Amino acid sequence: ARSFAGYVLHVGRLAPGAAVRLGQKVACRVDYERRSRIAPNHSMTHVLNWALRAVLGGDVDQRGSFCDEDRLRFDFTCKGPVAPKDLAAVEGLCQKAIEQAHPVSAQVVPLGSLARGGRGPARLLLRRGPAALRL
Repeated sequence: ARSFAGYVLHVGRLAPGAAVRLGQKVACRVDYERRSRIAPNHSMTHVLNWALRAVLGGDVDQRGSFCDEDRLRFDFTCKGPVAPKDLAAVEGLCQKAIEQAHPVSAQVVPLGSLARGGRGPARLLLRRGPAALRL
């Protein structure tokens, strides 16, 4: 999924030989098997964000991420370079979270209930996002 002008766009592939016209209704199908392989990497972006903030402080700001079946990429800014000892501490917190195997759950939360001073994705959604957010 991608965001454009405040809308969430789902990107997919057409069946061979298929075509889509403007205004045409379409039926979409989610590849749940692939999605289940991506989910752990997506969950780890949240763990990594938490660990970076715990070690480097509140100046850490997520700028983007990418997840697929094999890897995740996490883009962030902070006030300076990450020292090797801090990187080791972040890795340690992430490893500990993996070992603890916390259950993963989701809920839909009205955006108005989030803190107005949110950072990262919450900050962006508060400006131009939907009325509710799945957390």
